[in-house]
Amino acid sequence: MQNDNYPIGSASDPKAPYNEPLMHKVNVEVGVELGLFLKVEVYNEEEIEEEVNRQIYYRFKSPDTEINNIKIYTDDFPNKQE
Repeated sequence: MQNDNYPIGSASDPKAPYNEPLMHKVNVEVGVELGLFLKVEVYNEEEIEEEVNRQIYYRFKSPDTEINNIKIYTDDFPNKQE
């Protein structure tokens, strides 16, 4: 009988630290919806979307981050024609 320097009966003890399950590294793809306020400086209303996209990509740039579906809900551009 070989006990590998464990106390007698410890090989089947679930509370023993060497009998705990091992951690696994797992790749997980997640989707996150994030809302935030940005202050952008533009000359006309048509530039807002481009500047928002630029700031978001600059703020969250990372090789493992994909940014899509950017939506602008409101803006307070002066003299906005509705």
